[in-house]
Amino acid sequence: MSKFIKYLLITATICVPFAAEAKKCKKKARPVQHKSKVLKAKKAKPRASSPKAHASPSRAHPSGFGSHNKVSDLEERVRKLETAAVLVNKKDLAAGKLPKPFVASGNPKSSVALSGQINRLAAYRTNGKRKRLEHLDATASSSRFNMTGTAHINPQFQVQAVVETELSDAVQSFASDVDIGNAAVGSTFADTAPTIRNRRIEGVFKHEKFGTLYVGKGHTSSDGTSEVDFSGTSVVSNASEGGNNLGGFRFYNKTRHTAASQRVASDAFRNMDGLQRANRIRYDSPSMGGLVLGFTHTNTDQSDQSIKYAATFGKTKVGVAVAHAYQPFTTATNGTITQSRRRHTYNGSFGIYNAGFSFGAAGGIEHYKIKTALSSTVQRYLKRRDATFWFVKAGYQAKFINCGNTAFAIDFGYSRANALGETDYYISNNEKAKSYALTIVQNFDSAGTEVYFVARQYTFQQPLSSYKDAIVIVAGTRVKF
Repeated sequence: MSKFIKYLLITATICVPFAAEAKKCKKKARPVQHKSKVLKAKKAKPRASSPKAHASPSRAHPSGFGSHNKVSDLEERVRKLETAAVLVNKKDLAAGKLPKPFVASGNPKSSVALSGQINRLAAYRTNGKRKRLEHLDATASSSRFNMTGTAHINPQFQVQAVVETELSDAVQSFASDVDIGNAAVGSTFADTAPTIRNRRIEGVFKHEKFGTLYVGKGHTSSDGTSEVDFSGTSVVSNASEGGNNLGGFRFYNKTRHTAASQRVASDAFRNMDGLQRANRIRYDSPSMGGLVLGFTHTNTDQSDQSIKYAATFGKTKVGVAVAHAYQPFTTATNGTITQSRRRHTYNGSFGIYNAGFSFGAAGGIEHYKIKTALSSTVQRYLKRRDATFWFVKAGYQAKFINCGNTAFAIDFGYSRANALGETDYYISNNEKAKSYALTIVQNFDSAGTEVYFVARQYTFQQPLSSYKDAIVIVAGTRVKF
């Protein structure tokens, strides 16, 4: 038997009984006759020892903690376990019946890790005219499954293969063709209408000195640069996405008495969070004192650059991120004329945390370079105004109960001229939207679970029309594995 197995058996046999008896150390207890079940093996002859070594612990020490007797008893039990283990292992080895892990890599030199989460919620949503209680899959942090294979070329050079799939059922849609009560119903008895899409399919090459290269579909360098957040509430209020993560409903136009063809909340609010996920090649520099530079190129010739910084000063955590993204080939149609939506986006965010208190802010501006077939006079009149947004969030978290932190946060978001699909520039240039929210998240650390509550109000302004405020109240849970 190898020394490792012998030491493992000795450690387990000593620690387990003492751990159980330590809880009873303040009370007198009768000695417990341990009867460990072991695999059948040939009975070995006991080692010679003194009569005192095999005396009943209760006779020598009424409290049951006689050290000499206990050690002798443990030695005898270890000897039996060793004999049984050796015989069983040899037999299994000869028959090729070694135990197999539940998950094994096809490459013996790599490891495989499985992880994921389920994030479900009940949402009461109203746009001031229509209301509905719906059971949905979250979009701020969607339900997903992740499989990561890891191997090492050398101690400094690591290679990963990552597959992450989103498994949403009755998702809160951001699409412009939905409204309150029209979100995907999700699976019925016949198991129809689930939403499955790949978030990540990529190879990752990490080197401690030379940085990280990502090849495939996954996060771009600018993704997340509007979302630095230490509040502990990003499970449902994902940093600056608070304005639209409960979107997929139409504002009610009080002037026209309808919600048809009106702006969807997720159109009115955007946090300009870079290129998000895409098929791309991405490079991140190694950390230079907490500073990381990132560069990405995606399909349709999109590109971005980012600067991220994170550090801890004593008990204070600080995070900052800024990015630039260029999208040259997005378009929109105005009647029969197709217009370019070439745009440069500049955005960033920061967060700070100390002693349970956190504060964060984010902002961005989007500059359009529009080409159109219209006359120069009309083109000047139709010039697309720069879109902007900003967002602030303050929070506090503490462990009020033993199971985990309770996090509270309030936030405010403001967006102007954010609609991308609107071809009437007079309308899009003068749109304004605001949101206010209170968020509470309770963590259950031992179970990898969060339970949350959000109440959010939305306001929307548009030329020539007046809109009712919308309210969304959400209760849900995220369970990680």
